[in-house]
Amino acid sequence: MTATTTHSVFGGLSPNSLFGTMNDLAAKIRELSPDVVVLIARKMPRLAELFELDFGLGRIVLSDLAIPFSHKHFRGARVVIVDDLVNVGTTIQRAEEMVRACGATEVRLMAVGHRREMLIEQSDTDFGEPLSDETYSEIVDSLPQELHGLAKPYDLEFPIISCRLNSPYSEPSEVLKWLRHQYGEDAVHELTPSDHSRGTRITLDFGGVNGSSIAKFRFYFPGSGGHFNLAPIRIPESLSSHEGIDEGLPRVLLKRLIAVLETCPKEARLWDGASKGEANARALLFVTSLQFAVNHFSEFKAVFSPVSPDYCSVADGELLFGPMFGSWLSASAKSDFSDASSVETHFVVETNCDHRTFFSQPVGQRICSQVIDRGPTTVWGAFYDLFDVLGEVVGAGDPQAYALDWPFSKADVEARPYLRLRIGPTFADILRMLQQIEQALGLPTPDNRVVSAMLDFAIDSGFVVPTFAEYDGRFCRIYRKGESRYRDKVIKRVLYAWQNYGKPLSRTRFSKLLTVLSFSNDLKPEIWPDTIERGNVATFQSNCVDEERSELSQYIRAKGLLKRIGGADDAGTISAES
Repeated sequence: MTATTTHSVFGGLSPNSLFGTMNDLAAKIRELSPDVVVLIARKMPRLAELFELDFGLGRIVLSDLAIPFSHKHFRGARVVIVDDLVNVGTTIQRAEEMVRACGATEVRLMAVGHRREMLIEQSDTDFGEPLSDETYSEIVDSLPQELHGLAKPYDLEFPIISCRLNSPYSEPSEVLKWLRHQYGEDAVHELTPSDHSRGTRITLDFGGVNGSSIAKFRFYFPGSGGHFNLAPIRIPESLSSHEGIDEGLPRVLLKRLIAVLETCPKEARLWDGASKGEANARALLFVTSLQFAVNHFSEFKAVFSPVSPDYCSVADGELLFGPMFGSWLSASAKSDFSDASSVETHFVVETNCDHRTFFSQPVGQRICSQVIDRGPTTVWGAFYDLFDVLGEVVGAGDPQAYALDWPFSKADVEARPYLRLRIGPTFADILRMLQQIEQALGLPTPDNRVVSAMLDFAIDSGFVVPTFAEYDGRFCRIYRKGESRYRDKVIKRVLYAWQNYGKPLSRTRFSKLLTVLSFSNDLKPEIWPDTIERGNVATFQSNCVDEERSELSQYIRAKGLLKRIGGADDAGTISAES
């Protein structure tokens, strides 16, 4: 049979009506009775869980990350691919290509809403009314906050281990206190959102202040009570061409995951080759992190224990690897591991790469130079500017704006716009680039654990998105600019207050008012995420918001949100644009 594709998107949304519309979306999918429902990662699988969307009995539901591992389930199948909001549409189109390569006979693309009209121009079908830029941005900014209601990361690529606290421990605050006593305050970061009713988030960083790979436990408490989810995260600097998993259960599970890729159509594997492409790297990342948890659990036996002897959440594993994950995990846990030595993973976990640079030197240098030209006055400002510039040069919001010649040419991106979403620095690259920017601007250099916590906070807020890239034949965990404009939430609060004041202000008076709002000029790096959440001038760590390079005033002016009412210099009055 010839595969067909139809498209449907619901338009006319507002932020308040979005979540009711998601249930309408699920109802329409039930009416279609597909064989498989594919949810576009990273947000849509978590949104489906948060709102308990019902796609109908007997449906296979997985994320697009699982397609290479579940390719057999798409042969002759009717498939619906679902995203939350479509911007350019390259991600959902890539999922369609993969599903069709696996043999699907009918493919339907659906989403809650969209902004761009690129897909409409390429299709004869109706996508509905597009969202205004303002409404689209408000919804994008609100989604990460809503997802804080789940005691999970919406990054699917790590094991989720359900745990219970052991007596006498019963509250997150007690665990936080124990972790800080045991590992030191510098290794423990509380990244709880300002709305504590949505639960507590804690990061325990094993990586050390000088390490350039990531090794951490992230704790997700739903609130008070004795149960929580643990996400072990072990990200080496690179994943290269040797095998390096030596524990029983993780090793056998890896063998099963890799075996299923042998018969996967190459069109369904990004960067196919001897290593079987990105899917193989994803399997290794998951299993490496699982082994990391197994190796360290004994340190915490006095405080908490995993609920299941299999460790992993089967439901989360099925989103990442498909409906067979539960049986693979169970079989691996019951195995005597006698055949584990024959597994061929094609990868090695490199733990001592001497801060190797994977992100192209010319590209990294270009981004650093543009950030330096912007003149941020704080470490947070440099961090956010780095990803803002990255988003601009790769054309994150518009493939036509792609301005690089590495790792893909402009012609490559014109032919396959999806590729621009696979460009970004590794953690080691971020450390190197921030160091260069901070040295040029005379800013303090935070240690690696603080930068790691900053990255956690940015990912949780949707400002940064983790993914994979292939650089010079090596697979790396990289970070790209997300759609959320979390930084602008601070500006919105300031401008809202200014607009409601109803009178123009001089820059001097404006700066004095913001200085009053700042509760301290001496903030510890560990509480930077909290100051960002509060939304006052302390967010940008600036001691004098009236100086020429002041982060806050510079940023507001650069965004075109101020207009001069009178006067020819900075003494003139300024009004906030509505």
